Amino acid sequence: KDALEYAKKAVKLDPQDYLLARRLAILMAQQRNIPEAINLLNIAANAKSLKKLSADNVTIQRDLAIMYTAMGKKKEAADAFITVFRARQDPKKYHLDPATRQRLQQSDITSYERMGQVFLDDNRPRLAIQAFKAAEKDAKGKPGSLNFNLAKVYHQTKQNDKALKELDKYLDAQLQTKGRAAYELLADILKAQKKSGELIGRLEKLAKLDRFNSTLQYYLADQYVSAGKLKEAEALYVKTMAGSDDPKALLGLATIYRRQKRSDKWLEALQRLVGRRALTAKPPKLKFEESLVLAKVAAEARDTKATVQFYRFAMKARPAAESVLYGELGSALLQAEQYKQAAAVF
Repeated sequence: KDALEYAKKAVKLDPQDYLLARRLAILMAQQRNIPEAINLLNIAANAKSLKKLSADNVTIQRDLAIMYTAMGKKKEAADAFITVFRARQDPKKYHLDPATRQRLQQSDITSYERMGQVFLDDNRPRLAIQAFKAAEKDAKGKPGSLNFNLAKVYHQTKQNDKALKELDKYLDAQLQTKGRAAYELLADILKAQKKSGELIGRLEKLAKLDRFNSTLQYYLADQYVSAGKLKEAEALYVKTMAGSDDPKALLGLATIYRRQKRSDKWLEALQRLVGRRALTAKPPKLKFEESLVLAKVAAEARDTKATVQFYRFAMKARPAAESVLYGELGSALLQAEQYKQAAAVF
Protein backbone atom coordinates (compact mmCIF):
# COMPACT_ATOMS: atom_id res chain seq x y z
CA LYS A 1 0.00 0.00 0.00
CA ASP A 2 2.81 2.40 0.90
CA ALA A 3 4.60 1.57 -2.36
CA LEU A 4 1.47 2.43 -4.37
CA GLU A 5 1.08 5.76 -2.56
CA TYR A 6 4.68 6.71 -3.30
CA ALA A 7 4.26 5.61 -6.93
CA LYS A 8 1.18 7.85 -7.28
CA LYS A 9 3.17 10.78 -5.87
CA ALA A 10 6.00 10.03 -8.28
CA VAL A 11 3.61 10.11 -11.24
CA LYS A 12 2.19 13.45 -10.08
CA LEU A 13 5.70 14.89 -9.67
CA ASP A 14 6.86 13.59 -13.04
CA PRO A 15 3.89 12.98 -15.42
CA GLN A 16 6.39 12.57 -18.27
CA ASP A 17 7.50 9.18 -16.88
CA TYR A 18 4.98 7.21 -18.93
CA LEU A 19 6.57 3.86 -18.11
CA LEU A 20 6.01 4.39 -14.39
CA ALA A 21 2.43 5.56 -15.03
CA ARG A 22 1.74 2.41 -17.09
CA ARG A 23 3.24 0.11 -14.42
CA LEU A 24 1.09 1.75 -11.79
CA ALA A 25 -1.98 1.44 -14.05
CA ILE A 26 -1.39 -2.30 -14.34
CA LEU A 27 -1.24 -2.58 -10.54
CA MET A 28 -4.49 -0.62 -10.26
CA ALA A 29 -6.13 -2.94 -12.79
CA GLN A 30 -4.96 -5.99 -10.84
CA GLN A 31 -6.68 -4.50 -7.79
CA ARG A 32 -9.85 -4.08 -9.92
CA ASN A 33 -9.60 -0.29 -9.78
CA ILE A 34 -10.24 0.13 -13.51
CA PRO A 35 -11.19 3.86 -13.47
CA GLU A 36 -7.90 4.75 -11.74
CA ALA A 37 -5.99 2.49 -14.13
CA ILE A 38 -7.56 4.30 -17.11
CA ASN A 39 -6.69 7.67 -15.60
CA LEU A 40 -3.03 6.64 -15.22
CA LEU A 41 -2.87 5.23 -18.75
CA ASN A 42 -4.21 8.51 -20.10
CA ILE A 43 -1.47 10.34 -18.20
CA ALA A 44 1.03 8.01 -19.85
CA ALA A 45 -0.56 8.43 -23.29
CA ASN A 46 -0.44 12.23 -23.03
CA ALA A 47 3.16 12.44 -21.82
CA LYS A 48 5.18 14.73 -24.10
CA SER A 49 8.11 12.34 -23.82
CA LEU A 50 6.08 9.52 -25.42
CA LYS A 51 6.58 9.22 -29.17
CA LYS A 52 3.27 8.54 -30.91
CA LEU A 53 4.92 6.29 -33.50
CA SER A 54 6.45 3.93 -30.93
CA ALA A 55 5.90 0.45 -29.53
CA ASP A 56 5.38 1.99 -26.08
CA ASN A 57 2.46 4.10 -27.33
CA VAL A 58 0.91 1.12 -29.13
CA THR A 59 1.13 -0.92 -25.92
CA ILE A 60 -0.46 1.85 -23.85
CA GLN A 61 -3.28 2.25 -26.40
CA ARG A 62 -3.85 -1.52 -26.33
CA ASP A 63 -4.15 -1.42 -22.53
CA LEU A 64 -6.59 1.49 -22.77
CA ALA A 65 -8.67 -0.33 -25.38
CA ILE A 66 -8.94 -3.41 -23.17
CA MET A 67 -10.00 -1.42 -20.11
CA TYR A 68 -12.45 0.79 -21.98
CA THR A 69 -14.03 -2.35 -23.44
CA ALA A 70 -14.38 -3.81 -19.94
CA MET A 71 -16.13 -0.59 -18.86
CA GLY A 72 -18.49 -0.69 -21.85
CA LYS A 73 -17.13 2.56 -23.30
CA LYS A 74 -17.37 1.75 -27.02
CA LYS A 75 -16.17 5.06 -28.46
CA GLU A 76 -13.09 5.29 -26.26
CA ALA A 77 -12.23 1.62 -26.91
CA ALA A 78 -12.52 2.13 -30.67
CA ASP A 79 -10.36 5.29 -30.50
CA ALA A 80 -7.61 3.39 -28.70
CA PHE A 81 -7.81 0.38 -31.01
CA ILE A 82 -7.25 2.58 -34.10
CA THR A 83 -3.60 3.03 -33.10
CA VAL A 84 -3.21 -0.71 -32.47
CA PHE A 85 -4.87 -1.53 -35.79
CA ARG A 86 -2.66 0.89 -37.75
CA ALA A 87 0.42 -0.46 -36.00
CA ARG A 88 -0.47 -4.03 -36.89
CA GLN A 89 -0.91 -2.99 -40.52
CA ASP A 90 2.36 -1.03 -40.66
CA PRO A 91 4.66 -2.25 -37.85
CA LYS A 92 7.74 -0.54 -39.31
CA LYS A 93 6.09 2.87 -39.18
CA TYR A 94 5.40 2.39 -35.46
CA HIS A 95 8.89 0.94 -34.86
CA LEU A 96 7.52 -2.25 -33.36
CA ASP A 97 10.20 -4.58 -32.08
CA PRO A 98 9.81 -8.31 -32.88
CA ALA A 99 8.51 -9.15 -29.39
CA THR A 100 5.75 -6.50 -29.45
CA ARG A 101 4.80 -7.44 -32.98
CA GLN A 102 4.48 -11.11 -32.00
CA ARG A 103 2.37 -10.30 -28.92
CA LEU A 104 -0.06 -8.28 -30.99
CA GLN A 105 -0.31 -10.99 -33.66
CA GLN A 106 -0.83 -13.86 -31.23
CA SER A 107 -3.24 -12.22 -28.79
CA ASP A 108 -6.98 -12.73 -29.36
CA ILE A 109 -7.58 -9.31 -27.82
CA THR A 110 -5.66 -7.54 -30.60
CA SER A 111 -6.76 -9.81 -33.44
CA TYR A 112 -8.12 -8.08 -36.52
CA GLU A 113 -11.47 -9.79 -35.99
CA ARG A 114 -11.79 -8.54 -32.40
CA MET A 115 -10.85 -4.99 -33.38
CA GLY A 116 -13.26 -5.13 -36.31
CA GLN A 117 -16.05 -6.05 -33.91
CA VAL A 118 -15.18 -3.09 -31.66
CA PHE A 119 -15.26 -0.74 -34.68
CA LEU A 120 -18.58 -2.22 -35.76
CA ASP A 121 -20.07 -1.81 -32.27
CA ASP A 122 -19.12 1.88 -32.34
CA ASN A 123 -20.67 2.35 -35.80
CA ARG A 124 -17.40 2.76 -37.69
CA PRO A 125 -18.13 0.59 -40.73
CA ARG A 126 -15.18 1.69 -42.87
CA LEU A 127 -12.68 0.66 -40.22
CA ALA A 128 -14.66 -2.49 -39.45
CA ILE A 129 -14.52 -3.61 -43.10
CA GLN A 130 -10.78 -2.94 -43.22
CA ALA A 131 -10.23 -4.98 -40.06
CA PHE A 132 -12.40 -7.92 -41.14
CA LYS A 133 -10.74 -8.06 -44.54
CA ALA A 134 -7.33 -7.93 -42.85
CA ALA A 135 -8.42 -10.85 -40.67
CA GLU A 136 -9.37 -12.79 -43.79
CA LYS A 137 -5.92 -12.18 -45.31
CA ASP A 138 -4.24 -12.90 -41.99
CA ALA A 139 -5.96 -16.32 -42.04
CA LYS A 140 -6.47 -16.11 -38.26
CA GLY A 141 -10.14 -15.23 -38.23
CA LYS A 142 -12.83 -17.88 -38.58
CA PRO A 143 -14.15 -17.69 -42.16
CA GLY A 144 -17.81 -18.10 -41.23
CA SER A 145 -17.57 -15.56 -38.44
CA LEU A 146 -15.86 -13.09 -40.77
CA ASN A 147 -18.60 -13.50 -43.39
CA PHE A 148 -21.23 -12.81 -40.74
CA ASN A 149 -19.38 -9.73 -39.48
CA LEU A 150 -18.94 -8.36 -43.00
CA ALA A 151 -22.65 -8.92 -43.61
CA LYS A 152 -23.44 -6.82 -40.52
CA VAL A 153 -21.19 -4.01 -41.70
CA TYR A 154 -22.59 -4.00 -45.23
CA HIS A 155 -26.14 -4.00 -43.86
CA GLN A 156 -25.26 -1.14 -41.53
CA THR A 157 -23.98 0.86 -44.52
CA LYS A 158 -27.06 -0.04 -46.60
CA GLN A 159 -25.09 -2.23 -49.03
CA ASN A 160 -27.63 -5.00 -48.63
CA ASP A 161 -26.77 -6.95 -51.79
CA LYS A 162 -23.23 -7.37 -50.50
CA ALA A 163 -24.57 -8.11 -47.02
CA LEU A 164 -26.78 -10.92 -48.30
CA LYS A 165 -23.91 -12.40 -50.33
CA GLU A 166 -21.66 -12.56 -47.27
CA LEU A 167 -24.41 -13.86 -44.99
CA ASP A 168 -25.26 -16.61 -47.49
CA LYS A 169 -21.68 -17.86 -47.20
CA TYR A 170 -22.16 -18.20 -43.44
CA LEU A 171 -25.58 -19.82 -43.73
CA ASP A 172 -24.59 -22.22 -46.52
CA ALA A 173 -21.72 -23.50 -44.37
CA GLN A 174 -24.36 -24.58 -41.78
CA LEU A 175 -22.53 -22.77 -38.99
CA GLN A 176 -24.17 -22.10 -35.63
CA THR A 177 -21.62 -19.88 -33.90
CA LYS A 178 -23.76 -16.73 -34.17
CA GLY A 179 -26.93 -18.48 -33.07
CA ARG A 180 -30.25 -16.75 -33.67
CA ALA A 181 -28.50 -13.48 -34.60
CA ALA A 182 -27.69 -14.85 -38.07
CA TYR A 183 -31.34 -15.48 -38.93
CA GLU A 184 -32.41 -12.15 -37.43
CA LEU A 185 -29.83 -10.45 -39.66
CA LEU A 186 -31.24 -12.31 -42.66
CA ALA A 187 -34.70 -10.99 -41.81
CA ASP A 188 -33.35 -7.43 -41.44
CA ILE A 189 -31.52 -7.57 -44.78
CA LEU A 190 -34.55 -8.91 -46.64
CA LYS A 191 -36.74 -6.28 -45.00
CA ALA A 192 -34.33 -3.56 -46.17
CA GLN A 193 -34.56 -5.02 -49.69
CA LYS A 194 -38.35 -5.10 -49.39
CA LYS A 195 -38.25 -8.88 -49.78
CA SER A 196 -39.57 -9.97 -46.38
CA GLY A 197 -41.93 -12.37 -48.17
CA GLU A 198 -38.90 -14.50 -49.07
CA LEU A 199 -37.84 -15.07 -45.46
CA ILE A 200 -39.87 -18.18 -44.65
CA GLY A 201 -38.99 -19.82 -47.96
CA ARG A 202 -35.30 -19.22 -47.41
CA LEU A 203 -35.50 -20.52 -43.84
CA GLU A 204 -37.36 -23.64 -44.98
CA LYS A 205 -34.58 -24.46 -47.47
CA LEU A 206 -31.92 -23.93 -44.81
CA ALA A 207 -33.84 -25.96 -42.22
CA LYS A 208 -34.30 -28.87 -44.62
CA LEU A 209 -30.53 -29.09 -45.14
CA ASP A 210 -29.63 -28.48 -41.49
CA ARG A 211 -32.17 -30.63 -39.64
CA PHE A 212 -30.23 -30.83 -36.36
CA ASN A 213 -29.82 -27.07 -35.96
CA SER A 214 -32.46 -26.48 -33.28
CA THR A 215 -31.86 -22.71 -33.23
CA LEU A 216 -32.74 -22.52 -36.93
CA GLN A 217 -35.73 -24.84 -36.54
CA TYR A 218 -37.13 -22.80 -33.65
CA TYR A 219 -36.60 -19.52 -35.50
CA LEU A 220 -38.50 -20.91 -38.47
CA ALA A 221 -41.28 -22.04 -36.13
CA ASP A 222 -41.39 -18.51 -34.66
CA GLN A 223 -41.83 -17.10 -38.16
CA TYR A 224 -44.66 -19.56 -38.78
CA VAL A 225 -46.36 -18.20 -35.64
CA SER A 226 -45.88 -14.60 -36.82
CA ALA A 227 -47.35 -15.54 -40.20
CA GLY A 228 -50.37 -17.21 -38.59
CA LYS A 229 -49.27 -20.70 -39.70
CA LEU A 230 -49.94 -22.15 -36.27
CA LYS A 231 -50.36 -25.77 -37.40
CA GLU A 232 -46.94 -25.78 -39.12
CA ALA A 233 -45.36 -24.01 -36.13
CA GLU A 234 -46.77 -26.52 -33.61
CA ALA A 235 -45.57 -29.48 -35.65
CA LEU A 236 -42.06 -28.03 -35.95
CA TYR A 237 -41.78 -27.17 -32.25
CA VAL A 238 -42.88 -30.66 -31.24
CA LYS A 239 -40.60 -32.36 -33.78
CA THR A 240 -37.54 -30.31 -32.81
CA MET A 241 -37.91 -30.66 -29.06
CA ALA A 242 -38.29 -34.44 -29.50
CA GLY A 243 -39.89 -35.08 -26.12
CA SER A 244 -37.55 -32.79 -24.18
CA ASP A 245 -38.61 -29.78 -22.14
CA ASP A 246 -36.76 -27.19 -24.17
CA PRO A 247 -37.91 -23.77 -22.89
CA LYS A 248 -37.79 -22.15 -26.35
CA ALA A 249 -40.17 -24.75 -27.75
CA LEU A 250 -42.43 -24.69 -24.70
CA LEU A 251 -42.75 -20.91 -24.87
CA GLY A 252 -43.55 -21.16 -28.57
CA LEU A 253 -46.17 -23.83 -27.94
CA ALA A 254 -47.68 -21.80 -25.10
CA THR A 255 -48.03 -18.85 -27.49
CA ILE A 256 -49.78 -21.03 -30.07
CA TYR A 257 -52.18 -22.60 -27.57
CA ARG A 258 -53.04 -19.20 -26.08
CA ARG A 259 -53.92 -17.84 -29.52
CA GLN A 260 -55.97 -20.97 -30.26
CA LYS A 261 -57.67 -20.68 -26.83
CA ARG A 262 -56.69 -24.27 -26.02
CA SER A 263 -56.38 -23.63 -22.28
CA ASP A 264 -55.63 -27.25 -21.34
CA LYS A 265 -52.65 -27.42 -23.70
CA TRP A 266 -51.55 -23.92 -22.69
CA LEU A 267 -51.48 -24.90 -19.00
CA GLU A 268 -49.65 -28.13 -19.81
CA ALA A 269 -46.91 -26.23 -21.68
CA LEU A 270 -46.45 -23.76 -18.82
CA GLN A 271 -46.37 -26.56 -16.24
CA ARG A 272 -43.59 -28.28 -18.16
CA LEU A 273 -41.75 -24.99 -18.47
CA VAL A 274 -41.54 -24.55 -14.69
CA GLY A 275 -40.62 -28.15 -14.00
CA ARG A 276 -43.79 -30.27 -14.40
CA ARG A 277 -45.23 -28.67 -11.28
CA ALA A 278 -48.96 -27.93 -11.10
CA LEU A 279 -49.81 -24.25 -11.30
CA THR A 280 -51.50 -22.80 -8.24
CA ALA A 281 -52.88 -19.41 -7.30
CA LYS A 282 -49.89 -18.93 -4.98
CA PRO A 283 -46.57 -19.18 -6.89
CA PRO A 284 -44.41 -22.02 -5.52
CA LYS A 285 -40.84 -21.53 -4.27
CA LEU A 286 -38.48 -22.05 -7.19
CA LYS A 287 -36.13 -25.02 -7.23
CA PHE A 288 -32.65 -24.90 -8.73
CA GLU A 289 -33.67 -26.42 -12.07
CA GLU A 290 -36.66 -24.12 -12.44
CA SER A 291 -34.61 -21.02 -11.59
CA LEU A 292 -32.00 -22.02 -14.15
CA VAL A 293 -34.59 -22.58 -16.89
CA LEU A 294 -36.18 -19.19 -16.24
CA ALA A 295 -32.74 -17.53 -16.15
CA LYS A 296 -31.93 -18.93 -19.60
CA VAL A 297 -35.35 -17.91 -20.96
CA ALA A 298 -34.86 -14.39 -19.59
CA ALA A 299 -31.39 -14.24 -21.15
CA GLU A 300 -32.82 -15.32 -24.52
CA ALA A 301 -35.39 -12.53 -24.20
CA ARG A 302 -32.59 -10.03 -23.36
CA ASP A 303 -34.35 -9.17 -20.09
CA THR A 304 -31.24 -8.30 -18.10
CA LYS A 305 -32.97 -7.64 -14.78
CA ALA A 306 -34.84 -10.97 -14.84
CA THR A 307 -31.73 -12.84 -16.02
CA VAL A 308 -29.71 -11.61 -13.03
CA GLN A 309 -32.60 -12.26 -10.64
CA PHE A 310 -33.17 -15.88 -11.68
CA TYR A 311 -29.46 -16.69 -11.77
CA ARG A 312 -29.27 -15.34 -8.20
CA PHE A 313 -32.15 -17.65 -7.24
CA ALA A 314 -30.30 -20.59 -8.80
CA MET A 315 -27.09 -19.72 -6.93
CA LYS A 316 -28.96 -19.51 -3.66
CA ALA A 317 -30.64 -22.86 -4.31
CA ARG A 318 -27.33 -24.57 -5.15
CA PRO A 319 -24.26 -22.69 -3.79
CA ALA A 320 -21.91 -25.41 -5.05
CA ALA A 321 -22.72 -24.39 -8.64
CA GLU A 322 -21.93 -20.70 -8.09
CA SER A 323 -18.71 -20.59 -10.14
CA VAL A 324 -20.37 -22.16 -13.19
CA LEU A 325 -23.46 -19.99 -12.85
CA TYR A 326 -21.38 -16.81 -12.57
CA GLY A 327 -19.69 -17.80 -15.83
CA GLU A 328 -23.06 -18.33 -17.55
CA LEU A 329 -24.43 -15.06 -16.16
CA GLY A 330 -21.37 -13.14 -17.30
CA SER A 331 -21.69 -14.58 -20.81
CA ALA A 332 -25.40 -13.71 -20.92
CA LEU A 333 -24.64 -10.12 -19.90
CA LEU A 334 -21.97 -9.90 -22.60
CA GLN A 335 -24.50 -11.09 -25.19
CA ALA A 336 -26.86 -8.36 -23.96
CA GLU A 337 -23.98 -5.84 -24.27
CA GLN A 338 -24.13 -5.05 -20.55
CA TYR A 339 -20.35 -4.85 -20.33
CA LYS A 340 -20.05 -3.10 -16.98
CA GLN A 341 -22.26 -5.67 -15.25
CA ALA A 342 -20.49 -8.51 -17.07
CA ALA A 343 -17.10 -7.23 -15.89
CA ALA A 344 -18.34 -7.13 -12.30
CA VAL A 345 -19.74 -10.67 -12.54
CA PHE A 346 -16.52 -12.09 -14.03
